[in-house]
Amino acid sequence: MTTKEIALQIPTVRTARDMYMRMLRVMDVIKQHKVISNVELKNQVNGNLTTILDALESCGKIRHELRKEETFIAERFGYHGPLDQEGFEIINTDKDTIVVLFEGKEVEIPNPFKGHRKIEYGAFKEKIQVVRKYWIWVE
Repeated sequence: MTTKEIALQIPTVRTARDMYMRMLRVMDVIKQHKVISNVELKNQVNGNLTTILDALESCGKIRHELRKEETFIAERFGYHGPLDQEGFEIINTDKDTIVVLFEGKEVEIPNPFKGHRKIEYGAFKEKIQVVRKYWIWVE
């Protein structure tokens, strides 16, 4: 038996070798495409790529970019706040915190009125922004 065959009988060595081979595959795919979406990359290379992509990004081989792409309208049914004329929910723009005077000092507390406006039940429309993650090969 060779040293390589003996080493490959150890599960951690096999796992490390498999991960190394997958990392080379991921690098080849990204390098070929120069820019590839996260979905396309996962379709071409099976399995969980989070660790590999984090390692490649931390050593400067690749970088990620989040791109806002198309927007579509979804019709929903459930609890919602006030609606505008087109049937879209009016976004609550209240502040997250408010400042109150307590025993002579200004104290910042969570806004008790924020988020409690969803009292109506029924159909409403919602605009959904699609954000896709792209991986870019760094030369």
